Amino acid sequence: MEWLDTIFTILAVIAAFYFFVKHKQSYWEREGVPYSEPMFLFGTSFSLRIPLRDRFRKLYNDLKKRGKFAGLYSFIAPAVIILDPELVKAVLVKDFHYFED
Repeated sequence: MEWLDTIFTILAVIAAFYFFVKHKQSYWEREGVPYSEPMFLFGTSFSLRIPLRDRFRKLYNDLKKRGKFAGLYSFIAPAVIILDPELVKAVLVKDFHYFED
């Protein structure tokens, strides 16, 4: 019976990890922000076959159609990308003191 307990424990840990990652990678959906669909555990722009420059160009062009800003994921951490030049100016010049270093 010990091996059965071990198997159930391992399965429970794997399931908990899976649901934890899925919860973290659904942040932008819960917030109602347009976002790029992430790969499980790796985030938004993980692909070794496409050069980094091309991945981000495609990501930018896809998200630009959806609004002035959008969400993406760096592994499981949510990140925001600002796509509108006026909004970038407002954040970097006018409201910079609201953001931490």
